[in-house]
Amino acid sequence: MNVPDHPPRRARAVASAAAAVSVVALAARLWSLPVARRIDFHIYAGAITSADGGSSLYDFSFRILGLGFTYPPFASIVLWPFAHLPTAVGEHVWLMLGLACSAWFLAVVGRELAPLVRDRWAGSALGDPVVAAAAVVAAGTWTMPVVLNARIGQVNAVLAALIAADVVLLRRGRAAGGVGTGIATAVKLVPGVLVPWMWFSGRRRAAVVAAATAAGATLLAWAVRPSDTVRYFTTELWATDRVGSLDNGFNNSLRRAVEWLPFGSGVRTLTWAALCAAVLVVGYRRAVRADRHGRLLTAVTLVMVAGYLVSPISWGHHLFFLVPAVALWCVGARRVWQWALAAVMVVALYDPFGVGEGPVTSAVRIGVLALLLVGLPCEDAACDHVPHAPSGPRSPSPSASPSPSR
Repeated sequence: MNVPDHPPRRARAVASAAAAVSVVALAARLWSLPVARRIDFHIYAGAITSADGGSSLYDFSFRILGLGFTYPPFASIVLWPFAHLPTAVGEHVWLMLGLACSAWFLAVVGRELAPLVRDRWAGSALGDPVVAAAAVVAAGTWTMPVVLNARIGQVNAVLAALIAADVVLLRRGRAAGGVGTGIATAVKLVPGVLVPWMWFSGRRRAAVVAAATAAGATLLAWAVRPSDTVRYFTTELWATDRVGSLDNGFNNSLRRAVEWLPFGSGVRTLTWAALCAAVLVVGYRRAVRADRHGRLLTAVTLVMVAGYLVSPISWGHHLFFLVPAVALWCVGARRVWQWALAAVMVVALYDPFGVGEGPVTSAVRIGVLALLLVGLPCEDAACDHVPHAPSGPRSPSPSASPSPSR
């Protein structure tokens, strides 16, 4: 009598082949691009080589559009090796690193989704972690954040990979959990929204590790580039116009929506601050609840969605966690209206119209992010027996989640 192959080898082979073809195809599509299309890599390299010659990182202005370096100085340390390679070599090494980090992030998402798929659709091949990881890589490689990030040479794939590494470490209860978030925060501040969630969820050790790592990396940057570090945290951090206008049609944050209101700038700023506080409270409370039900990916995704909404500017290439957010919504969808909204979310995620650079789909994504924040399933019955390794010891957490302060 033949025993059924479980998990199915054929499904694993097909999914793995699809993942490899997907990544290679995107690399081939993006391999040869003019400078204007791979613009962010050239901004990084130009600013770093200029600073090494004695200028400030923040005085550099790229010849196309006059754009400059907008990250904390620690980012320049991370990017320094790529900036000093021959230009053609550096941009292609950076492209392949970005695609590798994207694939790792998507694979972690797939493995985290597999138990939920298995609980929802018993017998589905996607309930196997290897099949699910490969399938998410195959499909996720062509989503808007991944494609846009790779095309313009952005750093967000690296940050997503660092946070995904923390998901793995926290799931396994490792002492290093939080290091990835800390490094990501030192490179770009938005991932820092995860640190309060770690604390509120009772993951006190991870919160301390993340905060200490971010502080240590920032101190290292201060030792290497002291004047730029002071300048960034006292001046450049608050100059959002260096990044872009708040009402820019490519902006996916709440701040853009607030700019539509027919009020004075002071009232709009107060409205935005109030909305940010509400978004963070909702995000942290729902993330704590999800984490208590074993849904670690859901928890991290909710916090990152909140971070995208409250950031003054969120470009399409920032939105890596929109991928797991939409996938989690689809896994939890049961009613017709939920599937209808899922269709809108999928279109916004892939964005065949503007690939992250269209005003209409960017506006739709603001609504999608808000809907995901309040509606993403975080405590259904399937959450109580997710078959993962334990998350490790936690500090006791209060029965009511504290309201975060900004």
